[in-house]
Amino acid sequence: MPEVLEAFESELDGDWKSAHECHRHGGAVRRTDNPGQSSNVVLSPQRGPRTLSVRGGLAPWQIRCVTSHIEANLHAKITIEDLARLARISLFHFAHAFKRSFGQSPHRYVLRRRTEHAQGLMLASDASLGQIALECGLADQSHFTRLFHRFVGESPGAWRRARAVSRPD
Repeated sequence: MPEVLEAFESELDGDWKSAHECHRHGGAVRRTDNPGQSSNVVLSPQRGPRTLSVRGGLAPWQIRCVTSHIEANLHAKITIEDLARLARISLFHFAHAFKRSFGQSPHRYVLRRRTEHAQGLMLASDASLGQIALECGLADQSHFTRLFHRFVGESPGAWRRARAVSRPD
């Protein structure tokens, strides 16, 4: 446990509140010092894949805090300012580091996650596409349809019908 707290302290410059919040969502932390590579903090989450930092990208604790916030708030407005504040870095630095870590802008990542969330809702419920759009934080069904078509390549209605499972009455 002392190694965990020491790693968090060095990464957060003594910000114990953020360290505790991120640790509450994650797993163990250990330092790696590989020759020819910068020193990184490697998080071994209790769930999901191992998170490694990308040079010039977000630190693993930042990735976990930001993605946890996005997942918990897909139904609401998510601003890049809020995400940068969670990562405790400037807006410009956050946008650059996020793109290095995820390969896409924060806005595109959030839209993609909303589309994936909508796909899950369409398979799990009989809710209308308008209701699903609102539950995914999108303005209306028209916005949802345009977004869905851009990411998936077909309309939400066609996608849902192609995957419809007959439910016993």
